[in-house]
Amino acid sequence: MPASEALARERWAILYEKKHFNQANGLFETLQQASMKIGLRVEEPSWIEVERGDDFYGAERQLKSLVDNKKRPTIVLVMLGNERNYKSYKSLCY
Repeated sequence: MPASEALARERWAILYEKKHFNQANGLFETLQQASMKIGLRVEEPSWIEVERGDDFYGAERQLKSLVDNKKRPTIVLVMLGNERNYKSYKSLCY
């Protein structure tokens, strides 16, 4: 992606557990700051918040909503406090 382009909202999402909002937001802010140094604009992502880390159905519903709205994110960052759930979320994204 050329440095003059943007990582548009439609292209990416951050999926996180509700209790980890501050970390997810911090990651977004860090990406924005770092990308400015290379001339890339990072727009705010589609936020996907789940109540608990094992709420796969809630996450799947929200991901499908993005796809149904023709947003089709190509990058989904998953922020979970429990590594055991990672594989299940990863399978939702493929």
